[in-house]
Amino acid sequence: MGVIIVAVWDFFPGKEASQPQAEGPAADLSFLNEPPTVTGQEFDADNRDVFEQTMGGASGETISPLEQEARSLATFFIERFGTYSSDADFANIDDLQSFMTPAMRGWAERFKKSQPQSQGYSAIVTEVASLATKSFAPLERRAVFDIIANRTESKGGQSEVYRQKATIELAQTSSGAWLVSSLYWGERL
Repeated sequence: MGVIIVAVWDFFPGKEASQPQAEGPAADLSFLNEPPTVTGQEFDADNRDVFEQTMGGASGETISPLEQEARSLATFFIERFGTYSSDADFANIDDLQSFMTPAMRGWAERFKKSQPQSQGYSAIVTEVASLATKSFAPLERRAVFDIIANRTESKGGQSEVYRQKATIELAQTSSGAWLVSSLYWGERL
């Protein structure tokens, strides 16, 4: 019985048997050693961090981790600060108090008190379209960024979409945390 199994086994060779090689030029697989490129992917404000991680800085500039930390706070802050709903009673500003310098917190409180009572529903949604470093001075613990924001304003059942310039200034505390020291809204584009 054992002899028959061995004989059958010899008629059906396993995968280890050498296969004849195809004649012709070898395939060029050198592209496998190149850095990956992204195709078929759309990048926008929602996934700009993925783009920067995948492709590096768009302009080829190198950004230090400290500057990237400041840029991330600037983006987060302006999108939250610039997104408002009359139903939320300035929650957008209140939620950001811990990211503000004492002077900025004082300004924010005065700003809220100076605003008239809202008549009907109104809202603004803000997304950063671009952020450029105007100045970054780690020894001075200061950073300034120019921003272009996409804004959608809704009031009285009507919506208006526009772009607006802004400048945001950050100061770094002695413990290393970045705080927003000022925010200036500029002209509409």
